[in-house]
Amino acid sequence: MSDDSQLYFLDGPARPLQGESDENGSPYLLAEWHLPIVWLALFNARDIRLDPTSRHDKENPYFAVETQFAISNLEKRKQWIHTAIPDLEPVWLSRFSQFLAETELRWVHMDPVRPFDEGGQRADEWLASLLMVFDRPPSCVLGKPFEQAHAEDRYHQHFGTAYRHSGLALRISCFGGSGMMEPTPWETDEV
Repeated sequence: MSDDSQLYFLDGPARPLQGESDENGSPYLLAEWHLPIVWLALFNARDIRLDPTSRHDKENPYFAVETQFAISNLEKRKQWIHTAIPDLEPVWLSRFSQFLAETELRWVHMDPVRPFDEGGQRADEWLASLLMVFDRPPSCVLGKPFEQAHAEDRYHQHFGTAYRHSGLALRISCFGGSGMMEPTPWETDEV
């Protein structure tokens, strides 16, 4: 994993391997130094992969799921997201959902940011614990003292400054931005 999170799309009959990509014109999203919570909402713990055939990243987990399931996961978690991040404009989430639907590629692939502190957990266990945040009331993302937080609450503790105190625009911190020349729909229009 790197210090950035990356989200892109692949075609093919089999689940993608670590770092796999092809020249398919896939949209490519980038989130510097954090893991956007809306990206995390696309996946379940069973979507975390380790690639034992990888040359360099055997222990670094990544996510890969069929796009239709990513869209379904996001749809189920939309209300949670709106409650957890009340300043999030509904139109941004709509544009992100439409962006996913229009890719027309079979797989969503995410290489997440490297965790700052795994607390003795393996990185894949840590990511699985972050996904548990969607099973709890959204107030847990709005902040608890770190020493009182459960592993699934640490998402906010690790990445919370992007949502509350940094100069990074909320829509970019939640959805990422284009890693290509063309801006994404949520980057271009102010609401």
